[in-house]
Amino acid sequence: GVAIGEKRLDHDRRVLAHQARERRNHQALAYRDGNVDPQRAPGLRAELSLAQSAHHGSLKQLRAHGETARDESLAKAHQLLAAGHDPADVLQQLAHTLTNRLLHAPTAALREAALNGDVETVRAAGRLFPHHAPAHSRLSDAVDRQLHRSANDGSDDTDAAP
Repeated sequence: GVAIGEKRLDHDRRVLAHQARERRNHQALAYRDGNVDPQRAPGLRAELSLAQSAHHGSLKQLRAHGETARDESLAKAHQLLAAGHDPADVLQQLAHTLTNRLLHAPTAALREAALNGDVETVRAAGRLFPHHAPAHSRLSDAVDRQLHRSANDGSDDTDAAP
């Protein structure tokens, strides 16, 4: 009853948000390409500028996170080498630590998205991090199972989104 209604309402909100994003993207492309009504130009210019600023800020934040993880992991590796630890072990620990630090936040967000049936986020992660290797992790297997369940129980009607 109530849970199904809340799921449907949540789904409808996601569809509407997706449609609004698509409209903004089409408008921004039309403005960029010069195919826009001159009366709409100032508003589209502002929307495009805002989108570019958000994109730039996100990239700066992502890069800063990666650089901090790299610098801290490298400093720890230098300490271990200076203390006489085996270089092969230090390299192994560096690779392990850096991988975990870089993947922790996206992995946690992907897990949360899968548990909440947020197919859009899971698909976006698939586009951002395409599979090049045949190996799967327990997390990717769990995400696949959760998405399969969501698709089969009717809780997410992905055909409704354009």
